[in-house]
Amino acid sequence: MTTGRRVRKIVLLGACLAVLAAGAWLLILDQHRPAAAVHAGESAAGDRAAPGEAPAARAAMQPGEGTERDAVSAGAVVAACADPPAAYLEALGGLTGRLVEPDGAPVPDMPVALIGACFDEILQDLTSVADSRAVEAPPVKATAVTGEEGRFLFTKVDPRGYYALGIDSGGPRAALRIVDSLPNCGELRDLGDIVLEPYVTLVGRVVDAFGEPVEGARIRATDAPAMLFQFGAHNLRPGGGVLSEEFLTATGRHLVAPFSPTVSRLVELLPLPTTYSDQDGDFALGGAPAGIVSVLVDLQDHVTLVHGPVPTGSAGGRRSLGTLLLDRGRELSGRVETSAGEPVPGARVMVGPRLEFDEFAVIWPGGVSDAAGGFRVRGLAEADHYVAVQTPRSHDWTVVSGVVPGADEAVIRLAPAHDLLVTAVGTDGRVIPHPGVLVSVFPEPGVFLPVLSAPSPPRGGISREEDGSVSISGLGSQTYQLLVTKSGYAAATVDVDLAGGPARVQVVMQPARPLSVRVSAAEDAAPVVHASVRAFAAQGGLLRFVPRSSARTDAAGRATLEGLDGGEVLVQVEHPGFALRQQTIAPSAAPYEVPVVLVRGASITGRVVAGALPVDEPRCVGLKPEGDLALPRFAVTDREGCFRFAQLACGAYEVAVLRRFAHDQGIAGLITGSLARLEVEREVSLTLAEGEERELEIDVRGAAGGHPAARLRGRVVLNGRPMARAAVVCRPQGPERGRKSTLTSETGAFDLGQVPLLQEGRVTLCVAPKETSGWEGDIYTQALVMRPGEDREVLVDLETGGLSGRVVRARDQRAAAFARVEIESLPGPPGSSGETVETSIACRADENGRFQADVLPAGDYRVTARLEGCAARQAGPVRVPFQGQPAPLTIELLDALEVSGRVELNGVGPQEFVAMTFSGRGLKVKLAVKRDRTFRAFDLLPGDYTVDIAVYGRSAPRRYRTQVVVPEHGCRDLILRPHPSGG
Repeated sequence: MTTGRRVRKIVLLGACLAVLAAGAWLLILDQHRPAAAVHAGESAAGDRAAPGEAPAARAAMQPGEGTERDAVSAGAVVAACADPPAAYLEALGGLTGRLVEPDGAPVPDMPVALIGACFDEILQDLTSVADSRAVEAPPVKATAVTGEEGRFLFTKVDPRGYYALGIDSGGPRAALRIVDSLPNCGELRDLGDIVLEPYVTLVGRVVDAFGEPVEGARIRATDAPAMLFQFGAHNLRPGGGVLSEEFLTATGRHLVAPFSPTVSRLVELLPLPTTYSDQDGDFALGGAPAGIVSVLVDLQDHVTLVHGPVPTGSAGGRRSLGTLLLDRGRELSGRVETSAGEPVPGARVMVGPRLEFDEFAVIWPGGVSDAAGGFRVRGLAEADHYVAVQTPRSHDWTVVSGVVPGADEAVIRLAPAHDLLVTAVGTDGRVIPHPGVLVSVFPEPGVFLPVLSAPSPPRGGISREEDGSVSISGLGSQTYQLLVTKSGYAAATVDVDLAGGPARVQVVMQPARPLSVRVSAAEDAAPVVHASVRAFAAQGGLLRFVPRSSARTDAAGRATLEGLDGGEVLVQVEHPGFALRQQTIAPSAAPYEVPVVLVRGASITGRVVAGALPVDEPRCVGLKPEGDLALPRFAVTDREGCFRFAQLACGAYEVAVLRRFAHDQGIAGLITGSLARLEVEREVSLTLAEGEERELEIDVRGAAGGHPAARLRGRVVLNGRPMARAAVVCRPQGPERGRKSTLTSETGAFDLGQVPLLQEGRVTLCVAPKETSGWEGDIYTQALVMRPGEDREVLVDLETGGLSGRVVRARDQRAAAFARVEIESLPGPPGSSGETVETSIACRADENGRFQADVLPAGDYRVTARLEGCAARQAGPVRVPFQGQPAPLTIELLDALEVSGRVELNGVGPQEFVAMTFSGRGLKVKLAVKRDRTFRAFDLLPGDYTVDIAVYGRSAPRRYRTQVVVPEHGCRDLILRPHPSGG
């Protein structure tokens, strides 16, 4: 991966980790809300009454009467679980900040939770999983209630973690904010003002099909993209899961992935403003985000209602939704039988509607089968459903598709189960009697990741054989991954395929070689207590990212890593007061105790400037060390542009500067926000020596070192007026590095400073409006050729119009809901500096198939619509006039054929990626080939196609080509044997 791409992934990776860790914030709302921390000098006010809130539901989330609101810090939560010593707690940091309204007014009495985890708390090690010692770390590090000035404080925050703020969890103003600035050791980091979203009050009434009021219905509002609900997001329920045919096992079964208990709590209490209907069916939701929102109404045994999207009107106002009909839906009945037709009682049933454009479903619990094998599920929509069944003694799920509630009785006949005999032997060939066996199902054989597919005891019968083997019954016809354990031996993993029936597998287990590590401080040789010590495989695919063993150092600084097989391991030692230390050790050749010495580490004291002046607003600074197991850290500059990183290991680092993107918006805002916000303004590379204190100044208008550069500045004008806060990005051609971005000022001016010239002076200048919601891409892209040392000033004079239309299915003129619409400009006259100017943007049509682009430079365009199951269709050329728009387009999509089969390629390894493109009939269809070299395309029409195939994974891609004729009814057994191509 190139340097530029890696640096830009710093923020994305950190944000994803923070969101994942923050998701567990819901655990605090399971039964009650813990006692809260109050900022020093401020008192916690009583529970505030929220508009439109269900008192009973809200009370359940507050401490019981008489609960004392003592200060509870993150350190106190950690201490209750792991009892770290005082020296460890003193090495932690703190976070403070202030919640304010959009007008700057402080928000008092608002519950805030610090939620998250360090990476070593999230990723359990194989030895602990095998010995059933894996314990989920408490994700809630502290809770607080804001004081009169809206300020909160969290102490004892581990600088190695990733965090988010859960604001008003479960309440009418529920929100989530990613923490983009982490403290150093012993430091209090101020997050500044965190602005809550403007909101409105939504009122209405919920009734049933007979017009009777519905009491206790849950009403939530979100400004997340409406497209999410086309994917079934509104059907997410506790105890549910997902079902997909996209990831098939070798036997062609569906993948059923039930939610874990933690994810179920996450689903139950998503950060959505929430209220409940009263006995008259009336509700008032006082914290709905202003803008375009979707309203979700649900109740047990009813079909979840997705109302909208609807405009809320101005912030602070009141919007009536009128009467909302909550339908009881239809009932689905069925029965579960053995292959011989006998009833199966106690089977777990899950159901979910099949998405119209994909073989995927969000599923939820439908109860268990009775003594006669029967089951009934209420509150289902009139649509084709999947029904998934798992018996009490089976790891497999049996899936039936195309079931219509109220019309069909689902009969689920189980396939015969198989037995598996597991024999463990040592390296000397002797049988290891009666090992422990955990079973996991994963769609990609050979990948055993507890974080993705947690192993569990077999659900079928287990018996110990006289010869020391273990017999497991109730397994199905698919591939399983086994984790085999035995005291005194290293855990072993093995794949076993039961597609052919019962099987026997022999597992060779290596003798365990415990590794003792003693950790001390370099400055005084004192033992370092409570340090985290983890061992990773030094080499070996994805599995090397999963710790083999982990431990904490004791009072003498010693830790013993159990369950290692004697092979070379990478030992990683972490403590918040020291720099990360990594050592490669071979336990079989190591002395009894391996010394690891920790140093306080290097530091970076930096400043971000724009020319000779401080930057106009705080910037996010990401620091990414080189190495697969090294994670990024983040800081935010102060008013003078200063930042600091401490406790850094020696080595090479990449530093990225970009505008803050997450602290001022929730998850919905991140989803719909422009990707230009993640463009790097400047990136630099540096190498730190051990103990070095580096001073660093980063000029966002400076150039990447070692390359010719030129200055690029200019002005953006939209229809005769300055275009303020537009995103302007410069992308040098050549290796993907040196990107720079900025925002235009109130006068439309921008200055990118020195931009690197990497390939004959060719760069690309891109402009995107900040307020173009729902669209991706750039409305203006200009290719420039610049000379080293040149000072180029560019005028981007945009004269725009609009374009709207609707995408429908040709067969019945029904809306092609959420079709992807791509708008690309056709070649026209050159731009102001003689180079090509173009526009390329894309969006999703709404649930009615409609789309509208309000800001398009005047000119000629080609519009392409795509939808799974249909052939892509183009319209155009379409002329967009200045300050006008053509007649609305109607794009009709033809039903496409399924073409599936297999690619036969000699000399292509299983780890190589294969992609293919069908070209013909005016179509260009791209798809990925699965690891077993099978493929499926759903968007082709009958006719002749050229198929280009590319294989990636070695030094250079290898290319192949063949010709294919697709018949009138498609084909599902196509065998491609392409010839090498130089194209």
